[in-house]
Amino acid sequence: MSVAKTKVMQTGNGVDDISLDFGARGTVKEVNECGSLITNDGSMTREISERIAKAGGVFAAMRRNVFAVKAMSKEVKLRV
Repeated sequence: MSVAKTKVMQTGNGVDDISLDFGARGTVKEVNECGSLITNDGSMTREISERIAKAGGVFAAMRRNVFAVKAMSKEVKLRV
């Protein structure tokens, strides 16, 4: 664990004082851990919006690179 990079995120409604032996370098309201956005209020709205936007980007790329190609057979397009 890197002490220099360590930050604290408090969740819930409590106003508890969080203290660590080595001292935290600050607080954060959200963290992106393994591709999932974790917020201090437990909201999933932003993560869902980001995932929908990423999926839209992938479908737009497929529309240009797969579905618009006339030389590709319909069977191949359906398998993708």
